[in-house]
Amino acid sequence: MNRKEVEAKLKAITEEINEELRKRNLDLKIFLILVGSASLIVKYHLKRGTKDIDVILRPYLGGIGDLLTRRGFQVVSEALVNLHPDYEDRLELVLAEGQVFVLTLSPYDLAISKISRGFDKDINDVLESDLIKQIDFNKLKELYFEAMSYWIGNEKRYRFSWEVFEDAYLRKFGQTFDEGRGFDKSP
Repeated sequence: MNRKEVEAKLKAITEEINEELRKRNLDLKIFLILVGSASLIVKYHLKRGTKDIDVILRPYLGGIGDLLTRRGFQVVSEALVNLHPDYEDRLELVLAEGQVFVLTLSPYDLAISKISRGFDKDINDVLESDLIKQIDFNKLKELYFEAMSYWIGNEKRYRFSWEVFEDAYLRKFGQTFDEGRGFDKSP
């Protein structure tokens, strides 16, 4: 899916969820948190498409989870996404319609989740979108390693993922790292 298709799916699903809530006379707010490439496509102009839209659903309601799955969304458990412990403080609104709110991770939290996976595709998503323009490298590095201390798993793999990202950044932009200001263009 490209940007228009992702946006159309988000609009359609918010309308459908609102209709289901009205039918059942449920007075509650539903939050769909975009956590995958769809968020980069919508907010940061990632050029490649995506097969599905990964979301964290709050609160989790079985029927809505099933509806999302039938409509091509992938409901993801927070436990499967490497995030900073206070990522919720940085969530950004994408769409609000009725009782449904679509949010995305902040630039830092999107980058952290993508980099920590360690796959070339995910690292390229960060580097090939406008996301990279929104990030101060020093802050990203600080948040990444702070978040890493909360993750269960192979710490060496997470450190290696960061090194792969840093190397890819240097190859792409040909910049050196200046501790005081992040990356700069001087040799």
